Amino acid sequence: MYIPCPRASLLVRLSILFFLFTTVCFLCITSVSASTNYAQQLQRISTDEGLSQNYVTKILQDDLGYIWIATAQGLNRFDGYTVTPFDGGFTLNENFITTLFKTHAGNIIVSTELAGAYLVNPKTLTTRNIFSGNLAGNTASFASIEAIAQHQDTFYLAILNNVYSLNSKTNSLTLEFTIGNENSVVRALKYYKNTLFIGTQTGLFSYDLKTESLTPLNLHTPDKQTVDNSNVKFLSVDPALGLLVGTVEGMYALSLNSSAGAAADQSTKSVIADYNIWDYSNTPYGEFIATEHGLFEFNREKGTTELILSFDQSKFNITENTINDLMVDSSGVFWLASRTQGVLTWSINTRRFNKITLPENNYINSIYQDDDLSMWYGTDNGLAHVNAKNKTTYYLTSQDPKAVYGEYAIFAINKAHLDSTSRYLWLTGHG
Repeated sequence: MYIPCPRASLLVRLSILFFLFTTVCFLCITSVSASTNYAQQLQRISTDEGLSQNYVTKILQDDLGYIWIATAQGLNRFDGYTVTPFDGGFTLNENFITTLFKTHAGNIIVSTELAGAYLVNPKTLTTRNIFSGNLAGNTASFASIEAIAQHQDTFYLAILNNVYSLNSKTNSLTLEFTIGNENSVVRALKYYKNTLFIGTQTGLFSYDLKTESLTPLNLHTPDKQTVDNSNVKFLSVDPALGLLVGTVEGMYALSLNSSAGAAADQSTKSVIADYNIWDYSNTPYGEFIATEHGLFEFNREKGTTELILSFDQSKFNITENTINDLMVDSSGVFWLASRTQGVLTWSINTRRFNKITLPENNYINSIYQDDDLSMWYGTDNGLAHVNAKNKTTYYLTSQDPKAVYGEYAIFAINKAHLDSTSRYLWLTGHG
């Protein structure tokens, strides 16, 4: 029997040869339907898997490959199979961990809310205290380190509205400067060419380490400045854009000159508008931002953002979409810190695949790509052809609701070399 198709006639020879049933969910070709819901691919590490608490503040991978997870109730270490609360001899498995920082030597600074800060050697797991949590002259209350930057052997620590320097060799703590009043809490630090950039709840500053001069940097003109777009929580240096400044309301780029610091005109460019920027990562797979609405990808050339996934679209019962922290490990797995469900992980490699959904039957037994790159799908109810414009045409289907299921199934598709043009296909089904 011959049936006309978009390229030529189709030779159909039906015989019972074998039964092949494969449900195809992901194919590395153009999607026929809507974009993939990547949130359905999320995996979770929570208290059910041994995590000490489900509110995650920070995630870090050490040089050995272990993943360190900081929570509101303890520090954890993940070896790829098991989550183990880490005590370190200082009950770090019970304290609120405010931040983690990997030093140039590969050690990890662990800051707690009420018990000071510690330096952990990931190779030996030895731990020592480097900050008691008490500021000079105030032994009655504790203050935590909220942000850390490093230059050679010196660490710069953000504590309340102060920045201290810590000499790693002598373990001596020195107050470098204080910014504004108690409302100017320092949330982000970045060292760049002998300049320390400081992000606070009330604005952005630069500190020249040579001249010891503190300078406010304006991200906006006075008429466009708001409480939210002045609340800085993330800093990073980009070779092309300059200093990236993440705020509660958008991310901005401040131009830098070659010698250091901000450019003379303090030229500012809006990079990403509106979103509450919790974290940003420029990876080999693209640029990504962690926000209160989920994970977005930033297209630098187009200046656009695209939602990749949000927690509420996952298979887990999550309504809070805020990603506190974003870490991409050495294998391309994204580690997303949630506020209620521990760590959610997602492999960027899944983006190589797009989900195919045909208009009718989606029980697909066989696939064949034609010479014109169009696709033939053998389904449980006939043959589907999808052309380059994603138009689907069905052949050999049954519209009889009383028909035996699978009677018109196509189990195999092969090229039929019946003439020099090879314009035919062999189909295998029920005979």
